[in-house]
Amino acid sequence: AGDRTGWNIKMLLYGASDTGKTYATSRLSEKYRTLILDVEGGHLSAPTDLPYADFTDIGEVVRLSDQYPSAMVKVDTWEQTEQILAGLRRNPERFEVIVVDSLTELQKRCADFVKSKQTTVIKELDTLTQQGWGSLFEKFRALIRGYRDLRSHIVFTALEQYETDDQVGTTRWMPYLDGKKVPFEVVGWMDIVGHAIKKEQRNQDGTTDVKRIFRFVSNGREEAKVRGGFLNQEEEPDLVRIFEKVLGGEKNGNSSNVQQG
Repeated sequence: AGDRTGWNIKMLLYGASDTGKTYATSRLSEKYRTLILDVEGGHLSAPTDLPYADFTDIGEVVRLSDQYPSAMVKVDTWEQTEQILAGLRRNPERFEVIVVDSLTELQKRCADFVKSKQTTVIKELDTLTQQGWGSLFEKFRALIRGYRDLRSHIVFTALEQYETDDQVGTTRWMPYLDGKKVPFEVVGWMDIVGHAIKKEQRNQDGTTDVKRIFRFVSNGREEAKVRGGFLNQEEEPDLVRIFEKVLGGEKNGNSSNVQQG
């Protein structure tokens, strides 16, 4: 238990737009060989020196990693995420960290793929047939598990949603994913779940300061957890530092020696 350098971190980080999720995940490239799948189109939030390219084929991603230790790749279709997963399985030592940004947008790409396979022209997600919904959730679950089980650290991001219990008047925040059970399933598959939030503080002069934080211990009104209890309830939005705390302050070793976390 004292040596955590061989662990694989499996993390979900969710929150509203502009809470620092994309920037924080992209900064992992400063210490780890990182591949970021830009499903949401958030490259403008990433450091300008991080190589960025449109996805063409997995071979190009591998060749890109020969030149650059880390990169961000724009993903346009559901099929591309499946191709990338297959390529990462064949090249398990290429990257130490895989980031999928975001699951909320990725689920929409999955819905587009499922609709394209139906026999009738469907323009809205809520007109999917019952069989289509089943196919959507089955494919989505399988892909998430596939990325989660890679021999590397994995960080998923998602937007946030909330549900209100009308009987007691409480609100609970969770990842924004379609399907009544899906958000809770995804939370259950992760070792670490963080809620990215902005806290406003009014100063005496009338101005307001905004502070971004990641909350990893639930306050009872949100989905958040840390298996092993290595993080505080609230942490600065620095994933490099958060990784160091979880891994015992040591950089992850050679990917070929990494065990499943």
